[in-house]
Amino acid sequence: MNHARKISLPSSAEAPPVMGMQLNPALLNLLQWPLTHSPVSVAEPSVVETINARIKQGGVVSQNGEPVEFPFDAALRNENNTWLIPVRGGIITLVADQLVSTRYLSE
Repeated sequence: MNHARKISLPSSAEAPPVMGMQLNPALLNLLQWPLTHSPVSVAEPSVVETINARIKQGGVVSQNGEPVEFPFDAALRNENNTWLIPVRGGIITLVADQLVSTRYLSE
């Protein structure tokens, strides 16, 4: 028995850009922060540029303590603007261990 259900997302809604891809607002409303299940929002391109510069310099680690080696194509952030979810190759990484602290933006 197949319990999968199709979710229809409106195609006419204005979607915020995520580094060359469009993220449907309905999808954004469905996504939740992995740890708190709170809403997420799209990080500004300047945030992605800054975190990528820090990654290139080295020293950025994910929540699980592993070094972050690959730049983000885009990012989602939590409502407190303290953590980032990486988006690479159009894939949103909703895994708590892969979250990156925004403290690296000001170091």
